[in-house]
Parts: sequence; structure tokens; C-alpha cells
Amino acid sequence: MFYDNLKTACINKNTTISEILTKLGLSKANGTNWKKGQTPSGDVIEKLSDELEVTTDYLIKGKLLDELIPVEKQNIFNNMEVTNAYLSLSAEDQLEVQLDILKRSKK
Repeated sequence: MFYDNLKTACINKNTTISEILTKLGLSKANGTNWKKGQTPSGDVIEKLSDELEVTTDYLIKGKLLDELIPVEKQNIFNNMEVTNAYLSLSAEDQLEVQLDILKRSKK
């Protein structure tokens, strides 16, 4: 799951896992290990999330919004354009969106 989430985050930033690893000074072998199911250390996940401007939760768990938003209110996020726009936000802006959605879903 981590590798798939990382790959999606890279695509949304118009980069590749290999390019991110090089930029962060990490071995390209890490990408191979992650593809085989290994998960990087917390420090590496944090560096990746900062570089890709996604939350660490996104990299580890996937679409956090799916867990926070009631099923009946998730249909808007099935739209790929909206999802891509969300993923292009900084981690801080993503958190603001999540909190706003949670507030609205309680009404």
C-alpha cells in the first residue's frame, strides 16, 4: 500500500519515485524494497511527505478522507479531478479541507 500511495503522490507532482529518491539523497534500492512491501522509517516518510506535499497519513494509509467522511458524502471524491486537486494541496491545506468537511458533515 505504501508504494502505491507514494507512486500516486509522485504522479500528482509530475515526478517519479526515482527522482524523489535522488533528490532526497536516498538509494534507489529503497524504491525496490518498498515495491516488495517494506515500509520506510518514520523519518523517511516525513521527508517524502514534505517533498511531495502530502500528509504522512496519506503515504501510509492512503486516502484518509475515505475514513473521515461518511459514505453518503464521499461521492464528490470519486471525481478524479477533485481528488487530484486535493492531492496537489500542501499537507497543511489538505488538513484544513479535511477539517472543513468534517465540520460540514456534522450539520
